[in-house]
This record gives sequence, structure tokens and C-alpha cells, in this order.
Amino acid sequence: MKARLTSAFLLALLAGAGTSLAVPAVPAEAGVRVELQNPARLGQQGKRALRRGAIEAKAAQNPDLAAMLRMVALERIYRKEGKLGDVDALYRDVLSRSTSASVKNFAELRLARLQMRAGDRASAKQTLRSGLERNLQAPR
Repeated sequence: MKARLTSAFLLALLAGAGTSLAVPAVPAEAGVRVELQNPARLGQQGKRALRRGAIEAKAAQNPDLAAMLRMVALERIYRKEGKLGDVDALYRDVLSRSTSASVKNFAELRLARLQMRAGDRASAKQTLRSGLERNLQAPR
């Protein structure tokens, strides 16, 4: 009975005072599932955060997706630091070391995009053509 009175008292106090209650974050491994009552009320940032969380959850189980997410994160850091040469080196290193076709395709597309932004259309075309040729010759 005492617990019920305390809970009711706290709820009444919070509702009447107009204060908010801070809820600590729950680790994902705790198995807690949160369902949104009205997803339509989420703003763009909230929707982006949900998508990002879903992608990161999938990446935890898929090494290729995890590698792609890390490449994009590194690219973002290098761009903020003004080190575009490091972005180019990153993708070339991944192309030379990766054995995964999907990771190589992703790296080639990002490298070609980087080359196009720099105005080097010939290199971008060569990068895309070499990737296309590798894909066409891949065993099915």
C-alpha cells in the first residue's frame, strides 16, 4: 500500500509542477523494446536517429555493412579536418585489401564520387569501369 501511495504522490507532484522526469538510458542488451505511440509526431531528427539506430544494429551482425559505415565515418572526420588526400588513400587502401565484393563496390563508388567532386572525370570513369569489369567477370 505504501508503494502505491508513493507512486501516486510522485505522479501527482510531477504532473502538477510541470517538471520533466529524466529516464536513464537502458543498454540494448537488456532486451528492452521501446514502441512509439505516435511515430508521425517525430521530427526529422528523430526519424533519422531511428534509422541510424536500425542501421547500426544491422551492422553489428554484418561485417561488410560495419566496414562501410566506418569508411563513411572516417571520410566525415577527414573532411572536417580538411584532409581530402586521406579520404582518397582510405578508399584505395580498402580496394587493395578487401576480399568482399560489396565492400569493394562501395569503396569504388565513393572513390569515383570523390574524383568527380575534384573535377577528375577521367579517373572517375576509369574507377567505375574497372569496378564494372570486375563485377561482370565475377562468378555467379
